[in-house]
Amino acid sequence: MIKPDMGYRQKYWIAFLLVIALIWLVVYHFGFYLDRDDLEHVSQLIDQGVKLLEII
Repeated sequence: MIKPDMGYRQKYWIAFLLVIALIWLVVYHFGFYLDRDDLEHVSQLIDQGVKLLEII
């Protein structure tokens, strides 16, 4: 269980791990041969993730 009184460092660490897992899943799904369109899509997903982290 995650304690509700955890500090910002732990929150950012968990968010960081989630972002890495998301990127790994995307790479695993598309494979290592990415087209430019796929790379643009991935970069858009990363930008959205960064915006979500800023909101949090």
